[in-house]
Amino acid sequence: MSVLRSLMILLFCFLISPLVHRASAKDAWISLHTQNYHLVGNVKESELRGIAVQLERFRHIFTKQFENADLNSPVATTVVVFKNSGSFGPYKRVPGVDSAAYFQPGEDMNYIALALGNWVSDPFEMIFHESVHLLVNNKVRSLPSWFNEGLAEYFSTLDFLPEKKRGDRRVAFGKPILHHLIKLRENKLLPLETVFSVDPSSPFYNEGDKKSLFYAQSWALIHYLTHGRSGERASQLARFLELLTARHPVADSFKQAFGKDYVSLERELKDYVRQDRYPAKVVSFEEPAGTNSDSKIEQLSEAQAFTYLGDLLLHTNHFDAAEKHLKKALTFAPELSTANASLGVLRLRQGDVAAAKGLLQKAIASDQNNYLAQYYYADALSREEMGLDRQVWSYPQESAARIRVALNKAIEVAPGFPEPYRLLAFVNLATDTQLTESVALLEKAIALSPGRLDFSYVLAQVQLRRKDYKAARLTLEQVIAGNPSPQMRGRAEVMLNTVVMEEQNQPKQ
Repeated sequence: MSVLRSLMILLFCFLISPLVHRASAKDAWISLHTQNYHLVGNVKESELRGIAVQLERFRHIFTKQFENADLNSPVATTVVVFKNSGSFGPYKRVPGVDSAAYFQPGEDMNYIALALGNWVSDPFEMIFHESVHLLVNNKVRSLPSWFNEGLAEYFSTLDFLPEKKRGDRRVAFGKPILHHLIKLRENKLLPLETVFSVDPSSPFYNEGDKKSLFYAQSWALIHYLTHGRSGERASQLARFLELLTARHPVADSFKQAFGKDYVSLERELKDYVRQDRYPAKVVSFEEPAGTNSDSKIEQLSEAQAFTYLGDLLLHTNHFDAAEKHLKKALTFAPELSTANASLGVLRLRQGDVAAAKGLLQKAIASDQNNYLAQYYYADALSREEMGLDRQVWSYPQESAARIRVALNKAIEVAPGFPEPYRLLAFVNLATDTQLTESVALLEKAIALSPGRLDFSYVLAQVQLRRKDYKAARLTLEQVIAGNPSPQMRGRAEVMLNTVVMEEQNQPKQ
């Protein structure tokens, strides 16, 4: 090897070493807990607190607009804040995409990842948009796409205004969105009948220009319903969401809330859009208690930092990178419960149930109160009995007992986390025991996450096993009406036919 080439290689290694350093989690990482978020970052304390305040304020102000709908999410949210685009790069959901932030929802953990710096677009617009989806979708089984996307777009531009005097806190929402204004100016409005029929499978939800027009018109409709007629429709909009959360059909909810047919509302919307004026709504607000501006900042160890980054990569399905981070964490702290649990979940997703069990047992041994480790250990045990068709017909008594111990511990530690209730009820169903208790377990899970149709589907199975045909039929009808996936719809329809047949074949009393 020539001397020149050797020097070039050394120079290359020197140049890339900062990149390796940034990805290695060797920066000083800190952590902060607020009422609704857990934030970690390689940023200044003041920067982490500032982001925490923004997120808690948004959640407080948004949910305040729909108090009676009781919007929330029972799944914890971790926010990972990177000091710049360079340190953010290896952890983007889509590598190479020039984005300042993303939101990654999950059944066990939600993640928000964002980078500080000068960005063309405001990263909080995306975070606020997705936060609306998270809070609303958890509560509503069948949410119209126009309402879901229009509401998220409307609140995405929420802006905290500078204080004119101390304590004068004001916020603006519904600010004009330029690309929506251009779309509305250049195109004829869609008939509301078309807008209201759009669902996630529709071309207007997925195809370029059609999607852009649908989003723009959905935003304009929410803007009109909030601002039109001097704001008198705002209470009707809130009522519409309340009715949806109470599981009323969409058409009935719309009629009860607005008292108008589509044709009349369409005419009003056209008049509103023709004016081409979209003023923001400015309101005063109280600082929410959840900001916890005086909460203690904690310094994270290198092992902890690698664990958070590895778990973020795990949740964005970058399994190879996640494994490297989690193994690195365990070289620093072999008994770290969170690192063992995350690596166990990774093994579970890779189908290596035996390895997953061992890692999750290790995680529990280090921390009995790691509710996610308890839940996933039970999940791993439950999968041991899964056949090639991915069906489980029964559990050995000893295995079922171990699963119940882990799930009951998870419920004890985190009673607001819904997944253990569902799995515990399923184990009871498979072993044909404690069916009455299973109904209560599933009702609890559904109360925590009414939008989770898979919880209702298991409830229908339990009701059918108990020969409570009327309840099973009603539950399945609600699942089908809740806009489920094609696979779930098919299973629910087959089960509904079974319920009807068994009910008809019951001997007359």
